[in-house]
Amino acid sequence: MDKLLILNSIQKHYGFEKDTHFAEFLGIPDQNLYKWKSICAFDAELIYTKCPQINANWLLTGQGEMLKCQRSLF
Repeated sequence: MDKLLILNSIQKHYGFEKDTHFAEFLGIPDQNLYKWKSICAFDAELIYTKCPQINANWLLTGQGEMLKCQRSLF
């Protein structure tokens, strides 16, 4: 599992072109996001809390769909 790829995919999904804006959205200092990306690690609980539509299995393993399945009302 490539945690850097996961972080970048989430950032792209939310439309944050700059790391600064993504870090602000997550409520962490820019330096923390930079560190996460440089060591390929992240706080999964924080991301899951801030991004509730992200599939937890994908977040932890990188497998499956990034977003939770949404059921149709029809």
